[in-house]
Amino acid sequence: MIRRNKTTIILETSESSSVLELKKMIEAILKVKPKDQQLFLVYVNESSLNKYMKLSDHVLLSDYGLEPLSAKVTNPAIVGLTLRQKDGSFEHLEIAPYSDPEFAALPEIMDDMKVMNLYETKDL
Repeated sequence: MIRRNKTTIILETSESSSVLELKKMIEAILKVKPKDQQLFLVYVNESSLNKYMKLSDHVLLSDYGLEPLSAKVTNPAIVGLTLRQKDGSFEHLEIAPYSDPEFAALPEIMDDMKVMNLYETKDL
């Protein structure tokens, strides 16, 4: 999973792919050349960025531990993306959280709505 600010890109790749090949996949989507991308392996601790490591273009994803056992659909690896700015420098790595804690009760509300819909249907 590629993350940059509020953008998430889900890609499927082989562990034998290089970082450069991953950048080319991103180029096909974002229209940003690989030389204008930086990728980072992101380590998450309790839903926040804990630390990250810059990835080198010619290294295999498996050399960074990105393998089927460690990067599953249910628990994907997070690769941070930064882009080159107009001044030639790269932006800082920023990944926005998916949701605001005040909306954490939304699944419970949705379950209650399903129950209400069941009762409404039975009354017909």
